[in-house]
Amino acid sequence: MINAQKIFFFLIGALLVYSCIKEPDYPNEPVIEFSKIIQTNTPSVDEVIVEVTFQDGDGDLGLAANEVDSYPDYGEYLVDEFGNILIDEATGDSIPNPFFFNYFIDIWKMGADGQYALVNLPDGVSFNGRYPILNELMNETALEGELRYQIDILYGGGSPISRGDVIKFKVQIADRAKQLSNEVWTDSVIVGEPQVPSVNTGG
Repeated sequence: MINAQKIFFFLIGALLVYSCIKEPDYPNEPVIEFSKIIQTNTPSVDEVIVEVTFQDGDGDLGLAANEVDSYPDYGEYLVDEFGNILIDEATGDSIPNPFFFNYFIDIWKMGADGQYALVNLPDGVSFNGRYPILNELMNETALEGELRYQIDILYGGGSPISRGDVIKFKVQIADRAKQLSNEVWTDSVIVGEPQVPSVNTGG
């Protein structure tokens, strides 16, 4: 089974707004670029850290820990104008809010033909997560920096991922205005094998 519980972020960066420095001209929707992937492993689990750089023109990035059900824009389920949870008529289930998360990550695995295919995770398992508010002043200002996102991947024991599989990740983030960034791909790693950190050189 895949363990998607161990997830955390580091932020390295700074607000880029000073009275004597011209603010950079970034778009208001976030833009990300793959930076590097770091992999360490034990006999049964790989710890993977994905690092992307980001730029955002108005700095509206991140969600606070308390912005859950009391904040319908970012709550776990979609609600109507009266705050009632919307129900899928076909299934009777509550409709998940895609913007409960602001960091989206999928695993893709190489097949025997050398082509990558999306790994279908068991029901209820997701590697998506929420990164915290990056602009604590909450003012409109250009922002850039790095996000590091860590996940643990267990292999064997019924997991769709096995030792020796070649995998890579597709990453996208959202801002508070629910604008999605571009999608980026990481370099590939081999599950269960030690790996030298891979760095995007731009080539």
